[in-house]
Amino acid sequence: MTNLVNLAFAHQNHLHKDLFLIQKKNGELEAEWKPLRHSSVKATRMDPTKVIELNHFIIRHTYVWLGNRVWRQVRGIPMGFSCSPLWCNLYLFYFEYNFITRLARLGRYDLLRLFEHTFRYMDNLVSMNNPMILRFLDPDQVESEGNPFWIYPLQFLAMQNEMDNPFVGTDGSLVNLSAHFLSLQIQIIRVDDSNRPAANSSKVILGQVFALFYLINTAGGIVLEIDNLVECFMEKGFHRYALRRLILSGLDRIILTSPLTPVQAVLEILFDIWREPANRPPQLDDSANSS
Repeated sequence: MTNLVNLAFAHQNHLHKDLFLIQKKNGELEAEWKPLRHSSVKATRMDPTKVIELNHFIIRHTYVWLGNRVWRQVRGIPMGFSCSPLWCNLYLFYFEYNFITRLARLGRYDLLRLFEHTFRYMDNLVSMNNPMILRFLDPDQVESEGNPFWIYPLQFLAMQNEMDNPFVGTDGSLVNLSAHFLSLQIQIIRVDDSNRPAANSSKVILGQVFALFYLINTAGGIVLEIDNLVECFMEKGFHRYALRRLILSGLDRIILTSPLTPVQAVLEILFDIWREPANRPPQLDDSANSS
C-alpha cells in the first residue's frame, strides 16, 4: 500500500499537482488533486506520509463483528468502508501487473494466451472454468522472478469451493473456486471474512429462508433446508434459539407472492418441532447475534 501511495503522488507531482483536503460548504471534507500552488484557507495539503499514517490509523481503529464476536483489525485493508473494494482491487492489480510483465520477460507467451479474456482480478480468473489456471493458484508454487506459475501471495487469500456441482478439471481438481481477500488478523481467527454490518445479519438469514419457498414445493423439504440453515449459521457463531425466533417471527410477518409452498404450512411444522426453546441464552436481545 505504501508503494501504491508513493506511486500515485509521484505521478501527480509529475503533472504539477498535489493532494488537498478541501472543506465544502456543508462542512464535509473531500480529497482532490489540485495544482501545487493551490491556496485556500480551508484546504489542507496532504503528502504521502500523511496519507499512509491516516490509513494506518483507520486500520488500528477498525472493528469487525463476525457472528457473536468482535475483532479489532491490526493490519491489511480497512474493512467496511466504501473505499475498501477499491483498495483490494489496487492491491491485487499490483501483483497482476507484475505477473503479466513477468510472463512477457520470461518469453512465456503460451501462458499469456491463457489470460487473454481475463480483464479483472481473481473473481474473473476462477469463474472462467479454465482448468489451466489452477497451477497458478497452487500455494506451493515458489514466489520467485524465474517461476511463471504464481500470481498472488496466497497467504492473504482464502481459496474455497462454493459450488454445489463444481466443474471438474482434467486432473480431477475442482475449478469453480471462490477467492476471499483477507487481512492477516482476520485470517488467523476465521476462514471467511465479512464486512457486513451486524444489523444486516437478520436480512441475510431471512433472505435465504424466503428463497426456499420458490425453490422447493413441499413443506417438509423446506423445513429440512431451514434446519440445515440453522446449523450452518450456528457454526458461524449464532445461537440456535435466536435463529429459530428470528425465522418464526419473519415467516409470521412476511407475505410472499405465489410461493410453491404455503408459508402457513411450514410455520405449523416449525412451531411443532421447535416448541421447546433450545438453551435460551441469558439477556438475549432481538437480533440473531448473541454477545
